[in-house]
Amino acid sequence: MRAIIQWLVVAPLLVFTGCQSFHSQPPPAASGTVLSGADHALAEALAHYSQALISEATLGEAQSGVFHFRKAVACDPSYLPLNLKVAMDCLARKDYTGAVCVLEQAAKRHPDSVEVQLLAGTVFQAQGKTREAFRFYRSAIRLAPDRPEGYVRLATLHAVGMATRETLSVIDSGLARVKNKTSLLEFCETVGRIYLAAQDARNAALFLERIRCHNPERDEIREVLGRCYIRLGRNREATAEYAALLKNHPNSSPVLMVLGGLYEEAGDTNKALEFFKRATTGIPPELQAFIRLASLSFEKDDNAAGAILDEAISRFPDDIRVRVVRALLSMRRERYEEATSHFERVAHIIERDEAAARLVQPYFYLWYGGACERVGRLEDAERLIKKYLVLNPDSAEGLNTLAFLWAEAGRNLDQAMDAITRVLKKEPDNGAYLDTLGWIYYKQGNFALALENLTLALKKEGNDPTILEHIGDTWLALKRPDKALRMWWKSIRLKPGNKGLRDKMIRAGVSAAALPPIKEP
Repeated sequence: MRAIIQWLVVAPLLVFTGCQSFHSQPPPAASGTVLSGADHALAEALAHYSQALISEATLGEAQSGVFHFRKAVACDPSYLPLNLKVAMDCLARKDYTGAVCVLEQAAKRHPDSVEVQLLAGTVFQAQGKTREAFRFYRSAIRLAPDRPEGYVRLATLHAVGMATRETLSVIDSGLARVKNKTSLLEFCETVGRIYLAAQDARNAALFLERIRCHNPERDEIREVLGRCYIRLGRNREATAEYAALLKNHPNSSPVLMVLGGLYEEAGDTNKALEFFKRATTGIPPELQAFIRLASLSFEKDDNAAGAILDEAISRFPDDIRVRVVRALLSMRRERYEEATSHFERVAHIIERDEAAARLVQPYFYLWYGGACERVGRLEDAERLIKKYLVLNPDSAEGLNTLAFLWAEAGRNLDQAMDAITRVLKKEPDNGAYLDTLGWIYYKQGNFALALENLTLALKKEGNDPTILEHIGDTWLALKRPDKALRMWWKSIRLKPGNKGLRDKMIRAGVSAAALPPIKEP
């Protein structure tokens, strides 16, 4: 509102140059000079306006200031900036009736004033009278279609009413007509980020797309818009946004990581590997890039995956997360001694560093315990699983693992039965848990119930080598060595490296040469 600002700059000068002080004698009237009615009204208006400024700014008498401002308007209702000033004062004091009265008079004298229409719309909006506010804002747009204020006010009113389509229609109309689009695009960004904070990515994207269209150089908007597209599952559009970002930031690890993830989700493994590999040397170096790269490489070349993680350990020696991932990779490769070695190094760190412990919890002790069980360190395995259960007392996986350890050791069988019963109440169709139940029955000597539950577990899990071996052991206990051997053969073909089962089969009369060769891990 340039006119108002100019008036407020000039008006104080009138106080000090055009008006006498209260204590000086007035100049003698010119002989025979008579002011016209209009001049007299203007003089009186100026006097009241000057007194209002003094009362408001110098004396701190707000009420007196308002009184004189209104008197000034009454004396000279034709001066628009003064009308607007009084109307704004009324609005600030929630005197809506007074504001409307002043603006109605101003509108009659200045029907082409955009400022009057905008301020009137604001007054009605403040009262919650949206229909009238709409009318005045539309009128402002008709009077000045190349100015942004009317579009922003009207769009705001629609946005408050959650009318997204209408809001966008107004904004698009303004963007097509207004040269300086800054305030319109700022509005779009504000509304877009509000929607984003409310987890409404669809509507957020609609507003952010307007900014991207008119300000394509704004990388932060492209990044936010890309995240919106990912949330919406519009990965092709997300890829396009991040590819554009990469042109400006070719070494950005965060951008490379996102692109790698998008290509991985799209099934383009080669592209995913390319971007994750670039991220390992990006800015800043990205640990997760090594982990994702190793994960993708594992299926093709588990040795390469191990080498990638070893490099990550050398690059990030103080980050225990990569050592945990390295240990898990060793477990997948059935190199359990190697896995326990990595877990042990991490354990030494987290026992004295709570912050580090939080990085790998809650599953660290479960994983470490599982590795110890595989290498026959059953006491360590039990101790670690109990630690895990202290942190996660209702964990079905933890309770099942502890119950199985007790069953393997042939002790605490009643406690083991209680634990697995709790677990099966939650997941009655879980084959791994049914296998543990069957194995507890086996250790208790209840071979019939053992066979029943182990057979059900096999149906749930398919040809699992551990369950097949357990069923074979149960048939042997039931004096059916023929059926035992049949199950053992199925198990050893699936897992030729099971040394315990190989020895058992040799004792049962199977030639060692007949057994399948052990594959190198």
